[in-house]
Amino acid sequence: MTFMVNNVDNLFELGHAIRASRLSLGITQAALADRAGVSRAFVSSLERGMKPRAELIRVMQVLRALDLRITLEPTKKMTFNEALENLLESTQT
Repeated sequence: MTFMVNNVDNLFELGHAIRASRLSLGITQAALADRAGVSRAFVSSLERGMKPRAELIRVMQVLRALDLRITLEPTKKMTFNEALENLLESTQT
């Protein structure tokens, strides 16, 4: 199964992407933790976006264990009108 995330802008999105990738591979948190050399508790917290001070090396170990990589790209700056439109759309739901 192929898994792709277009953008990750915060810890919760990173955690969701890690969990979705793990599930697409059909492995448990414990198995991922074993592959990455971290604790299952670390994987669980990371998947929930609850590791705001996680060591980057440990996060990278988890990503490598899932055969994932990070690609950096500049964010597109929104114009005032785009930001206003996004805000108005989010309040209409």
